[in-house]
Amino acid sequence: MTSPIVLYNAKQVKREEIDEPFKLLDPKWKGKIVINDPLLSSTGYSLFRHLWVTMGPKKATEFYKRIRAQAGALNRNQRRQIEWVVQGKYPILLGPSEGLTEQFRKRWLKFEVLGEWKDIGIFLTSSSGTAMLINKAPHPNAAAVFINWVVNKDGQTACSKSRNQFSRRLDVSTDHLSPDGIPKPGGKYWNSSSEENRRRSPEEKKIMKDLFGR
Repeated sequence: MTSPIVLYNAKQVKREEIDEPFKLLDPKWKGKIVINDPLLSSTGYSLFRHLWVTMGPKKATEFYKRIRAQAGALNRNQRRQIEWVVQGKYPILLGPSEGLTEQFRKRWLKFEVLGEWKDIGIFLTSSSGTAMLINKAPHPNAAAVFINWVVNKDGQTACSKSRNQFSRRLDVSTDHLSPDGIPKPGGKYWNSSSEENRRRSPEEKKIMKDLFGR
């Protein structure tokens, strides 16, 4: 699935003002950005990994330092982060939770999301939509039956509607989903869920800890 990159208060922010990463460094956004902690396994983690890979270490390090200085808050409570944006306390949230974004959207709270960067695209993630068969499970045949169901059209339709996430199956409807969460033909997408892409290098780990550690 795709995840929103930025969640913002449309009364205070225009989409074209934040549709590239370095636009967030404009002095007018000083103290007005909340960052979803990128040290945790979350959308924030995937977002910063994507920036590191697409920008390269030197440019990404520059951006990390400047966005950390630009931010008004670094936070781990993903529900509170969205509430802050809705209230206008911090009109820009970098790396919002995709699941909570959809929950809040269904409550008719007023906010907008940026689905991809204009220059470098967006990352794809399996999020919590991954199925696995555990070794020596107590009922392996029942687990196999469930997995076979969950990957067919009916199962994927049920999952997509209950989780507000698109399915990789092309025969599953997307009418119930926000357009921001649906990959588009020809888009720039980076797979953040592979084992290789999840790993941070020692250099990256140190920079992240120094800037975002507590």
